[in-house]
Amino acid sequence: MELAKKKGGPVVKEKAERVCQVASDNAPVLSGALRDSGHVVEKEKDVVYEIVFDAKAEGSDDSYARWVEEGTSKMDAQPYLRPAILAAKDQ
Repeated sequence: MELAKKKGGPVVKEKAERVCQVASDNAPVLSGALRDSGHVVEKEKDVVYEIVFDAKAEGSDDSYARWVEEGTSKMDAQPYLRPAILAAKDQ
């Protein structure tokens, strides 16, 4: 799940890493795979960073991070990334 893109060098990288940490802390934990899958990816040198959560269910190639964040027809949403992004905007 690639929701957050930020531009602007080292300061933005640090902020992206803080958002990723807060989102990891907020992620619901069953096995811990979702919480542990969060990381920051540099997309353009010192310009664009993405916060990625890519936990996969056993035997699947699909990440279930978006299903947890947004919910499904059978499961309520359990947002962890958007609240972390919104909190970072307030700082």
